[in-house]
Amino acid sequence: MNQYLLRLFKIASGDSKKMESLAKFLNKKIERISSRERLPIAEHTYIVGGAVRNFIIGKDIKDVDIVIDSISLGGFNSAKLASELQREISVYTEVETNNYGVSILSIKGPLEIDGYDFNGEQIEIANARNESYSGAGYKPEEVSPASIEEDVFRREFTFNTLMWRIADIADGFDKAEIIDITGCGVADLQSGEMRCPKDPDVVFSDDPSRMLRAVKFISKYGFRLPDDVKESIERNSDKIKNIPPNQVGSILINQILTEPSYRSSLVLMSSLKLLNPIRDMLAAPQTKDESALKSFILSHSKEREVDFLLSLLEVNLPLSEPLKFLTEEQRERLGEITSGMSAEDGWNFVGMLSNPGDAVKDRDFFNILLAQFVKNKKDTPIFVNTIYKPTVIDILLSDPEIRNNKVALKESIIREIGLNINL
Repeated sequence: MNQYLLRLFKIASGDSKKMESLAKFLNKKIERISSRERLPIAEHTYIVGGAVRNFIIGKDIKDVDIVIDSISLGGFNSAKLASELQREISVYTEVETNNYGVSILSIKGPLEIDGYDFNGEQIEIANARNESYSGAGYKPEEVSPASIEEDVFRREFTFNTLMWRIADIADGFDKAEIIDITGCGVADLQSGEMRCPKDPDVVFSDDPSRMLRAVKFISKYGFRLPDDVKESIERNSDKIKNIPPNQVGSILINQILTEPSYRSSLVLMSSLKLLNPIRDMLAAPQTKDESALKSFILSHSKEREVDFLLSLLEVNLPLSEPLKFLTEEQRERLGEITSGMSAEDGWNFVGMLSNPGDAVKDRDFFNILLAQFVKNKKDTPIFVNTIYKPTVIDILLSDPEIRNNKVALKESIIREIGLNINL
């Protein structure tokens, strides 16, 4: 690693320092296991992906993911390493290993390292592997052990192939050699380009969720898509439908639309044709899962500012249910009014629009108006839907502050309806 590159690297404060302490701790423990097992385990175990990427670009490191080359270690794998680490850690831990050979080591007690508490921390340990896909889903149908050199080429972007060898971590991240097997991971990261380590059509066809992850990285880090990757996403965008709807919703809400730049992410997704399959999934739900996708997004929208839902509607996602009583022009005005409101205040205002009784909160007043127009109780819905509710909506959208002055609001309703009533 030349001195120019070293000057670019920077350890961020906070989470990065904590993760560096964890990495040093793991270095010591895995070196002990190596000695006990008489295997060069630390030489063939790596920190891969996000930690190295974020170290290079000076962003906080949130976790440390480990990959072990079990082929080079004669079959000593992730489950065995997790089990041995359990023996080395002085507090209670749990290990779960899934069908892909990924072991999650969960620390369940107060473990202090360099003044940081790691109680509740999860350490992911995966086997270096090959994956095979059927083209009908987004998860591999089959995995098999592979060398670390093979493993990196199953990843989506070159900057996520970068790694540190655990054996090199003893003195900290900045002293460890960055291993760049593709030969272009560091360069792509420096230039901010999201290149794939193999044919992008294969990358995105194998796992369509990678196309959504691309949007996340652009939104979060400002990376760029080279033309071949951009064109591949456009070609493969419809394969988003291969992802279970609940997973699509989770990625959208928890990874992409959480960023302050979510509006630009929606525009980007539209330009990459990624919103087309999502619109289809939302517009024509045929299964409980697809209905759940709409419910999940709408439920989350009501926890955010009103403008969040309006932004989803602007890109033609069919989610208008909470605002379907408003015209497009009225929704635009609603966005202007609620842009400075908290989520709670904004949705309270929407509640007043959808149920004008919440704005007036005077049943006697409503009955006085009703008596002027309705001779038969069956006519009440006509009065409410064609006269009273549209009038209150127009008044509130014209002068939202009037909602805080009930007398002025009532007087305005009487005037707009054209009655001669004294309050």
